[in-house]
This record gives sequence, structure tokens and C-alpha cells, in this order.
Amino acid sequence: TDPEEEDDHDNEVIEVETFDLALRKSTDVTATISADTDVLFTIEIFNQGTVTATNFNVIDYIPTGFELSANDNNGWTNNGTTATQTIAGPLAPGTSTTVDILLYVLPTITAGTYENNAEITAANDENGSPADDIDSTPDANNDDPVVDNEIDPNPNDEDDHDVESVDVCDIIPPVIT
Repeated sequence: TDPEEEDDHDNEVIEVETFDLALRKSTDVTATISADTDVLFTIEIFNQGTVTATNFNVIDYIPTGFELSANDNNGWTNNGTTATQTIAGPLAPGTSTTVDILLYVLPTITAGTYENNAEITAANDENGSPADDIDSTPDANNDDPVVDNEIDPNPNDEDDHDVESVDVCDIIPPVIT
């Protein structure tokens, strides 16, 4: 043995597990949409942590002038000004999943730009225990700081909450028979 080598300590790598979900909301709508039509939004949830996520709750804050479409068959619970859904998972670290929501543009809408927000309100780890997100505060308050499509650490954004805007005209398209 080497007399210079100490034998009273060893290095050990300790991995700290992190729970970190992020959400991005999008739509493929690029043109102005008309009243009395449906518009599809896609919500993508990312697991940026090292822990598998289960039973994550998502809320969609339905903007004034819209409602959950009668044609939506994506499992949302309609609460009037919001829609909610629990996604069972599991969502493994480094993966993502999507859920669509179909909103109806009411015939009474006023032309303008409308923001549709979505947020993760709660989530569990792989053992079913409530999990604390490392860089955001899951809640059901539509007042978190939001930077559109930001899912990386940003002090001006809660990455579990995102917004997507659409331009609406208040003209109902004619029905051609």
C-alpha cells in the first residue's frame, strides 16, 4: 500500500432527484378565425426533472367569447370559464405528452386578439405523493408571470403556465347550401 494514500474517506456521488414539469400551449391557427367556429389548441407537458410524474392536473382558462366546444372529445371537464383534466401518466423524465382542447368561438364575440392560458395545477410523483415543482408553483390562479412558449428557467416566467393568442373577427362565415 501507498503510505501517502489516506484511507479515512471516499468520494460518493449523490444525485438529488428533482420534480420539474413545464407546459407549452400552441395552436396551428395562423390566420384570423371567425366567430361560430372551433379552434384547436394543443397543450404539451414536459418532464424536465429526474422523477416520473403521475396524475398531473391541467386547467385551461377559457377566454371571454369562447366556450368548450360540444365537439371536444379530449376528456375535459367543463367548468364554464375553465376546463380541467387529470392526465394519469406516467410521464418519464425527459419525455413529454400532449392533450388537445377544442374551443368554440361564440357568435357574439367582438373582433380582437384573445389569449388562452393553460396551467399545471398539481402533480404527483411515481409513488402517488404530491410533488413540489423545483421552479414553479402549480396553482389555479391565472395571474402567474408568463413568457409565451418559455419552458426553460426564466425568473420572469412560471414554466408550468403558458399562453397562446388567436386573432378573431366577429363575422360569421356564410353557410353555403
